[in-house]
Parts: sequence; structure tokens; C-alpha cells
Amino acid sequence: MEEEIKEKYELAKNFYYGEDSEQDYEKAYSLFNELVEENNDENAKFFIAEMYYWGQYVEQDYEKAYNLFSELAKNGDEEAEFYIATMYYYGEYVEKNYKKTYEMCSKLVKKYEHIDAKFFIGKMYYFGYYVEKDDKTALKILTELEKSGYELAIPFITEIKDEIYNDLILEFQFIYRNDFFNLRNFYMELLEQNGVEILNKEKYDVIICEKLTNEIKNKLNMDEEEEIEDESSTFLQCNQTSEEKINHVFNVFDSYYNTDYFINWKLHISNVSKEYLVLFDNRMRIFKQEYTISKKYDKENETIIELRDTDIDKLKINPFFANVDNSQSIDKTNEKIIFKIDEVKSHIMIYLSKMISILSNNNNIDYQDYIAITPYRSSFYDIWKYAVQNDIKYNCKFKITIFDYFDKNSNQTLNQIIDFLQGFNVQCEIETNKFFNSWIKLTIYPRKIEEMQFVWEVMELNKFNYSEWDGDETDIQGTSLWMFSTSIEEKEKICEMLKKTEQDKINRLKELGAPEIIIKHEQEPAICNYGIITVQSLQNKIENILQSLKVKYCILNSNE
Repeated sequence: MEEEIKEKYELAKNFYYGEDSEQDYEKAYSLFNELVEENNDENAKFFIAEMYYWGQYVEQDYEKAYNLFSELAKNGDEEAEFYIATMYYYGEYVEKNYKKTYEMCSKLVKKYEHIDAKFFIGKMYYFGYYVEKDDKTALKILTELEKSGYELAIPFITEIKDEIYNDLILEFQFIYRNDFFNLRNFYMELLEQNGVEILNKEKYDVIICEKLTNEIKNKLNMDEEEEIEDESSTFLQCNQTSEEKINHVFNVFDSYYNTDYFINWKLHISNVSKEYLVLFDNRMRIFKQEYTISKKYDKENETIIELRDTDIDKLKINPFFANVDNSQSIDKTNEKIIFKIDEVKSHIMIYLSKMISILSNNNNIDYQDYIAITPYRSSFYDIWKYAVQNDIKYNCKFKITIFDYFDKNSNQTLNQIIDFLQGFNVQCEIETNKFFNSWIKLTIYPRKIEEMQFVWEVMELNKFNYSEWDGDETDIQGTSLWMFSTSIEEKEKICEMLKKTEQDKINRLKELGAPEIIIKHEQEPAICNYGIITVQSLQNKIENILQSLKVKYCILNSNE
């Protein structure tokens, strides 16, 4: 009889694990259930409990699993006890209780050297569940597990070694008073969404970056220790100040400076990974927000990372000229210049490009040129598709003004848009409006039409109040498509597409019965914007060509 029970149990295990036969949970459950009903077999009961826990063949039922595991744990089943510990950890059927998990896992480690229980203790030190967060203890436990071949510990070890910073001071600099409360909520939400803990967030640590006069002092009834001085003036510093008091301080300053002054604002933060510091810095560059993060010590603070106004653009490639191939043989000792030619007729642009090509070849100098067009032409997207299909180097820039973006839903949606763009390495920038503090300008440099379609669809679905930047200019400030180093054939094709735009417009004017003088004006050759990227030694010769063609132009250096 005992041999038959053993054979049935082994067969059930084979069906459960799919070892010597095809995995079949239904047959496994049936055999385990027979063993429990006929022989009250505890090993079979454990498998039944597991199947209810995971929902294998039977419907997942944490209550039944918990009751079966509890019955087995009373009889000393260590695996059943571990399952109960995990159910308290995750709050499955029972209420989440980290204390019970920690105590049960500690007992299992001490009594049985239970490896999975040891892993959970390491995780609890890592997350700070029940015990105080302690990366060193977590790292010690998890490293021991990793050395024994326990692979689940590896991701946690990697995270800890990436460095988690605690007790940091984050200072945002030069926030306009008018924007302060909106930006405060926005930045705090951004940090907390990424797991950063903000300490004493109900209190305010701010410096008013405006002269502290005796008259203001008298109105504030302030203490001496709230004053700070630099070489030229005295400022007010508020430390751990209540919202009621900070509002009073602002009201006093507002009455003197009409809200047109700056504020520096400090936050005390913890649980910040080194990886997130990089992402945070990238986000602050997009917002053009100056800041400093320091590590707090007993006597002084050590700056970990900072972003100043003079540094914001230093690490960025100028988006309009990022496609310029610097490996070409433009003389590195000869300063690069750009001839910017707006509203040039298409046939003159083609003739001009041929002349520049001849001039550059005769002087053994490589050059690049570009054509720029704006979205107000109906052929804009057709030309963009043409550039993609023909592997033309191009940059595209869209400027969008978003109104009333500081409400919570808009914040979340805007962050989703930025995360999407950054995930596809699409450069974007955000600029707040000094005079309308609920407006922002979102500038995007898409590489594919689909990327812009996503942005528009998300804004439409979320009912964003926005408008596109004025498309009647291809200056660096405007929305535009820039195509670099196109061949003569490609230029001619682009001009044909621009002419088609004009012809469609003329046909529409004729249908509307427009006067002949207007139609004649529209029959002028198509126009575009053109630029030449070359070296300073050719400046005089190129200027002579442009002047002979009576073309208006301006000269920029490559950094402008």
C-alpha cells in the first residue's frame, strides 16, 4: 500500500513539473487530490496549496492556499511557512504585514538556512520595509546569495552599487516669484513619481533674491539670523518656514517689487539613485532650470551636481547644424561661417548652389548647404517624406505653445510626452513664459513624422489648449524643416514640389474669381530659404556672387 501511494505521488509530480511526461496540471491536481482525500498525504496537500496559490488548473484562491499552508506550517513544513511569510509581504488574502514577514523569514533562516527567506530579508533591508533602510546590510546579504548562485539577487546588487544617495539638498535657483507655487508642485510631483523621498515637504526653505530693505524688515518683524549677505546686498533667507508665514513674506515683497523677482528654493531629499540624477539633470536642461544638488555633512555640504545658466547649453549640439559632417575636410583652422539667405526664388537658389559648388571645388574646400521651409506650405509634409525616402540629412523643429499646463493632468501628460520623446532620443526643450506663468513653449526636434503625430494625438486626446508657433519664418526661433547637402537634382525636385503648392493656390484663386493682378503676383517663382556653411576665407567671393544676384543675406558664425 505504501509503495502504491509513493508511485501515485511520483506520477503526480511528473505531471506537475512535466519531467518524464508532458506537463498536465489537471492530471496532477486529480492525483494529488486523491492522495489527500484517501491518505491525508501532507506532501500532496502542499502541492494542492501551491496550485491554489498560483492558479494552476484550479482558479487562483489565496484564501484556500493560506488555509492549507497554515495547516502544514503547524506541523513544521518550512516551505509552507515561507509561503505564508510571502503572503504577508504582498498582502495576499491577509493584510500586508512586513513585521510578520521579517520575523517568519528570520526564523526560517536561523532554523533551516532557508535561502528564499534570506533573499526576502535582503530585499526588506533594501526597501526599508519594517527594518530601517540599510543598503550595506542588504548588499552583504544579497552578495552572499549571489555567490551561492542565487541569480534573483543580482539586479538588487547592481542597483545598490549604482549608489543610492540619502540626505541631499536640492536647490532650485532663480524661479520667478509668479511661477513659484506652480513650479514647486510640479517639481515635487516629478521627484516623487521617480521614488525620491522629500523630507519636511510641508515647510519652505527659500531665499528671496531681492534686496532686503529696512522698511521690509520692519514689516516682517524678522530675526537677524534670517538675513544673508553677499558683496553688494542683503537678502532674506527663510528656513523651515510654514506656508502661512511664507505667504506673508511674499505679500510684503510683492508690494515692493510687483512679483517680478527671483526665489531660490531648497528641498531635503533622500533615496536618490545615481541613475536618476542623470535623468533629473537631463530634465532640468529641457526646462532650462538652474539647480544644485549637495551632499549634507556635519560641517559643510559637498556639491554633487549643478547646472548653471552658462552651462545649460554647453553639452548640447546645436540642433540645426548637428547634421553637418565635421569629418569632412573643412579647414579646422579656418573659422566656419554660415550665409543665411531668406525668401530666395527657387531658380536663383539652384543657380546659386551651382556657383558655390564650382567656387568651393576650385578652392579645394568642402562646404555644405541647406534648404529650409516652413509648415505654412501645403507641401511641407510631402517634402519631409521625400527627404526621408531619399536619405537626405535633415533637421525638423516644431514650436508649440501650451496654455494652462500647470494643472495636474497636464503635468502628467506632458511628462509622458517628454518620456516618450527621450525614449526615442528625440531632443526637446521646455521654456516657461515670464509674463503668463501658466504657458509653456515646447520645442521638439523630431526625426520622423510619426513622432510628431504621436505628440499631436496625445495633446488632442487630453484636450490640451495649444497652438503651433507662427510658421511664417524659418529663423532659428520658428517651426521649420532644414535639409542639408542636397544634390542639384534633389533641389530641383523640392522646388517642383514648392511650385505645386503655389499652383494649387493659384487654381483656388481662379475658382474664387480673384483679380488678375493677384493671380499674376502668385505666379511668381516659388521661394524658399537657403543657407551655405563654408569657411571664412571664401566670405568675400561668396558675398560678391550674392550681391551680383541682388540677394539679401546675413552672415552667422557656426555657434549662432
